Amino acid sequence: MSLNPLRALAQKEKLAAAMQCSEHRLQEMRREYESSLKSLETEVEALQKEKDELHQRQRNAVASEAASKVSERASELNWGDKSRSRKD
Repeated sequence: MSLNPLRALAQKEKLAAAMQCSEHRLQEMRREYESSLKSLETEVEALQKEKDELHQRQRNAVASEAASKVSERASELNWGDKSRSRKD
């Protein structure tokens, strides 16, 4: 018993419709994925920029603190030299 040609055609049309529906869902999922990926990439770039800025601030603070300590130490040494010269 072979399938009647109309029934076979109906099955093929049903299969084609299902494949078309699957293709549409796949394209929709791809668009959502690409949109999410772009959003995440933008967020990563912003976070990387913030991280870089914070590292730069930290380096500046450390350098400033070191310069301040050097200046303070130099002032102490200069003050000590002045007080010794007064005693002499």
